[in-house]
Parts: sequence; C-alpha cells; structure tokens
Amino acid sequence: MAVVDPTLPPPPWAPTPSPARPQTPPVDPDAPIITRRRRRPGEPIIAVGGRHERSVTTDADLVAPSSIDRGAFDHVRSGQSYMRTFAILALPRLLKPGALFPIMQMPGVQTALVNNPLPRTIAKERLTHLAHQMGVSLNQGGDDVADEALALKDLRRVLAAITEEQSALHLAGIYLTIAGADLRELNERTRQLRAACTDAQIQIVAVDAQHWEGLLTTVPLGHDLLRYLFETDTPTMARLMPSASAGLQSGQGVPILYGVRAEGSGAGQVGGAPVLLDRFALPSPHQATIAATGGGKTYQQSFALLQRFAHGNCDICVLDPKDQEYRQLLEEVMGGTYLVLSDRADVQLNPLTLPWGDASVVERLNRIQVDLRSRRASLVKQLVASESLARGMPLSGAAEAQLEEAILACYDQRGITSDPATFHRDVPDLRTVATYLADHDSEAALCSALELFTQGSLGRLLHGDNPLPLAIPPSSLRDDVGVLGVDLSAFVQGQDQTLQRVLPALIADYFMTVAMRGTNRKMELIIDEAWAVLNTAAGAQTIEMLARIGRSLGVAVTVITQQIREFLYRRVGDQLVPNAAGTTFLDNCETVLLLRQLRPARAGANDDENPIAQAAKKLSLTPGEVNWLSRCRRDVEGVTGLLIVGREPIPLRIPRAPAPIHALIPGATQSSARQTEEESDASPARPA
Repeated sequence: MAVVDPTLPPPPWAPTPSPARPQTPPVDPDAPIITRRRRRPGEPIIAVGGRHERSVTTDADLVAPSSIDRGAFDHVRSGQSYMRTFAILALPRLLKPGALFPIMQMPGVQTALVNNPLPRTIAKERLTHLAHQMGVSLNQGGDDVADEALALKDLRRVLAAITEEQSALHLAGIYLTIAGADLRELNERTRQLRAACTDAQIQIVAVDAQHWEGLLTTVPLGHDLLRYLFETDTPTMARLMPSASAGLQSGQGVPILYGVRAEGSGAGQVGGAPVLLDRFALPSPHQATIAATGGGKTYQQSFALLQRFAHGNCDICVLDPKDQEYRQLLEEVMGGTYLVLSDRADVQLNPLTLPWGDASVVERLNRIQVDLRSRRASLVKQLVASESLARGMPLSGAAEAQLEEAILACYDQRGITSDPATFHRDVPDLRTVATYLADHDSEAALCSALELFTQGSLGRLLHGDNPLPLAIPPSSLRDDVGVLGVDLSAFVQGQDQTLQRVLPALIADYFMTVAMRGTNRKMELIIDEAWAVLNTAAGAQTIEMLARIGRSLGVAVTVITQQIREFLYRRVGDQLVPNAAGTTFLDNCETVLLLRQLRPARAGANDDENPIAQAAKKLSLTPGEVNWLSRCRRDVEGVTGLLIVGREPIPLRIPRAPAPIHALIPGATQSSARQTEEESDASPARPA
C-alpha cells in the first residue's frame, strides 16, 4: 500500500472539500407563507412531494420577494410560494363571537381586516340609500317578504343605535390569503378554506386576476387595493375579533361577568375579551366550582352574587358552613336575613315538611311530578340508616321498610295524601313517627336508632313550635330580591360527627323545598364547602334531585368544593365508594369553574390522588388545558382559572373588582391587611 505524505500538496484530481455551512434555524411546517429551495447536505428535511423543503419567509421576503410570477389568473407565485386571495362578501345575520378565529388558525392562511368607520351623517345617508334600494322606507311598515323584512329590521336597529351614539357604521373589508408550497397543496388548502367558510355561513369569492393585489393587502403593508367592502356595525366588528368570547349566551336575562379571557402566558399575559354568561339561558343552569383553599372561589362567588343582586328579580340562598364568611355580604351589603343554627337557635327544621301554597303552587308541584311524601320518607330513612351504620349498628332491610311505612302512615293520619292540594295541613314530625313505631311493635333497633333524631341537640333542632318558614325573606334594600343565608359552622366545625353529617343534607333539602314552593322569581342557591353534603347518601341525592328538577323550578345551583373527587366518591366507614348522585350532578352542570388546585399535575402521579389528573379524566381536558390548569394561581392582580361552558374551555382571568366593590367582598379587608404586612410595597389586595 502506498503511503501519502501529508506535507505534499494534493493532486489536481483530488476533490476539493466544501466549506462548513452554518446550521439553518428550525422551520415551521405550518408557516402562513412558505418558500422552496433545494436541501443542502446535512440540513433537516421537511419534504413536500419528496423533493423540496420548506423554510420560513420573513417580512422582507413578503415585501420584496426574490421573484414574482403573475401569469396565472387564479393564483400568484411570490418567491417560491403559490398564493391565492379571497374576499369576504357577506357574513351571517347572527354572527357568533370569534367566528373568524378557526379560519385564522388554519395552516397557510393570512388574514387582514380593513376597517373604515363612517361619520354619523354619512352613516345615516348610506342606511337610507340601502333602504331605498330595497324599495322601502325606514319610516314605513315592514315588507311581507321575509328576507326584506329582516333586512329592514336590521337597518332600523343599526340606525337607532347610531342615533343614540351606542354604535357606529363601518365599511369593512376582510381578506384571506392562503399559501402552498406547490399548486397541489394550494388547491387542497383552498378546498379546506372553502369548507370552513361554508360551515360558518360566510360567503367568500376568489379575487381572480387580482391575487397580487390581494397579497399586498394581507402582507404587513396593509394597503387595501381590492376594496371589497361591506357595511357593518360596531357589535359585529367586535365579534370578528379573535379574542371575542365564542359560544357564550351573553346579554340575555341576567348576564354575569366572570372575568376576561386570559391571553398569553407568563409575564406577558394580558386580559382579552370580557366573559359574560347568563346561566339561566343554558340548557342546564347549574355550576360546579372546584378550587383549593385560597384559590379565589369565595371572591369570585361573592362578586357574582353582587352582580346578581344588582340585576334584581332573583332570590339568593347561601348555605355557609365556614365561620359565617358570607354574613357581612348577605346581611349588611344586601340587606338580607342570616340565620345561625346552633343549640340556642330559636328556629327548628322539620325534615317532614312539605311545600304548600295557593293554586299556582299546587299546579307547580303537579308539573314536576315528584312524589314528595315518598321523597321525605326516603330522606329520613337514609339519614337514620347511615347514622346506625356509622355507629356500628346497621339496620335490617325490614326495619328500614318499617320506618318508611310509618312516615307515610303518619301523613295519612293527618289527611295528607300524594295530592299537593293537601300539603297545607299540619305535618307530623319524627317524634310522632317514633310514637307510631312504638305502638306498632317495630324492631327495637329501629326505635333506638330513631332516638338520636328525637332527643338531645339534634332532637331540639328538629322539633319545636317555630319551624323555618318556607319563603325567602325579602331584602331590606329592594323588594324584588330575597336573600337568605344559613350558617352551619357551629355544627360542621364542631366535634359532633352526627350533626356534621345530618344537618348539611337537611338544609340542602330545605332549600329545595323552598324552591318547589316557588316565588315566581329565579333563584340562585350556593352550597359552599359541599363536602359536608356530598359525603352522605341523603345529601348527595338531594343535590342530584336539584340537578334534575332545578331548571323546571328556575333554580341555578352552585356547588363549591375543593376537589372533583368529592363529586365522584364518598366515604363509607374507611372505604371510598362511587358517588353516583354526585357524579350525576356534575354531569348535569353546563358550567364548571376550575381555579387553583391542591397541587399541579406531575409526571407519574397517581390519578387517584392527583386532583388535576382526576379533573382532566372526568372533564376530557386536553394536554394544553391541563398545563394551563396546573399553572392557575392567585396573584396581586387577581385569579386565573379554567371556565368550561358546555364543551368550550375558556382560559379565564378574574381581575380584582373595582375598589368600592372589592371592599364589600368577604375577606378583602383581612387579605389587604395580610398583604401589607407581608409585602414592602403598596400593592392591591389579593382576592380572598
């Protein structure tokens, strides 16, 4: 073998080594405008048809491309990109917020919206001219033709809004430029774009022979060389913005401001469009709020209640088991009634009470088609059986049947039948039932178990001459709003576990009885710290019943708890068993608000112990939504969360309420004091 001396020059026929080339930056295969060039050795391949690759086009390439080919009438080639422009000719009459957002997210699409606001005088002239073109006058009656009648109605509405300076008229142009690496890809993306516009009922047209002008209109220069303009008003322009809330029923009845869309992330996060929601306009008005302690759930709920009170014509009921947290808000701010249930309470709660009233109440009860006598008997049976099981003395099936029969027999003795017209008669109590069982030689274990509900602290709360009224007391500040809060903190946070299990379920059932009786007004029922209700069979079934008939009663139930697990499971002894009733309520919730959870999701975490993993599985959250929920927090500017309305997840930022309202929200003053002590700079108070 010949040895080559490395000091000698290479022979003339030896190949010349190529110089090292710099590494190319990462490329985006879905870049709106793309170019083509041949792959260099060692560079990553992103193939189009197996021969070429894509690279990102800069703004300079768009303004001054390397080459332009305008020979074809149905597209234009700029550099190595094939492009085609469409103009929007007409929008649907009922435009949903964020209607253009799915189209703007399609690969290869560039969007330009050109807005030309018109002065009021010119706007009125154009509207009058449009009416004359239709052969009608803005001052005369509508036409018999449906399309012309609707158009005339819209013209009058827009003219009235412009006259009252609530809106303006705009000449708008919306252009869509779509790009492909070759004609095959351009045609495929064009087909997808046309299909998306057809689904959204948006009429578009290709600007043939003007595609170069269309490109110049949609590139960063933004000059409108096409002039495909149409008239629209300010609300429609707002719905065309990508940050508009999509799919929410706002502005109908009682819209509540939940917050704003959270756009961006980290330090660059900003607030987007307001999120307004009328829960009573949804298929189901119920809501589940799930957040860890300090996650901001009380702050958000209090702000929503203040808005509900300001709108009026609604009853507000709160089951408050947390140190009278809502008392100041309900009693002082809203002028409502706040009842504190304790051993010294001067009111009693009879679990056998039935809703009664005039003919309208009877008709209402007949319409919901629920056997309320059997419902009361089942509730008491579950409470007595659960407490017997908790004390290690379970009742037999025969004893449970005897208890139900005794309750129905006591109703019959008072002349109370299944007909709601008889519910006005004097109802029995549990002491009457105990006497009936003793007179009919019932099982001794049953009589012993019932003593827990007829004697002692619980017996004094369930029997007396001053039962809770079946009506929501009106506010002292306005007659069209009833406000009632019931405090259970003395029992829920005490040492008596029987009271902890029994009373929350009975109070929830009392609120349902009040709702059945009705006041011809909507009602919002808030059950805070709902673990005390969901953890018992009777309480969970009461929540389930509210979910099933709440809409027909005009009741929106808000259940607030710390983990989604409390809806899915309940504890029986030392075991967790599936909570079918709690799961049913969650399934019937059209609105779910998730705030900061107990801990973020981590790789390898056990789903049975991870609240976020459980929420993701039950609510079918995407990885991006799980990541957002893991980063939800409370800071000096407010609270972040995830609002799910129907099937639409909305990243939500709940900003701090304006100062006068912030001062009315429970915990705001204490939170402000804590923050002053903890932080050296004067910053806004954190939500409680």
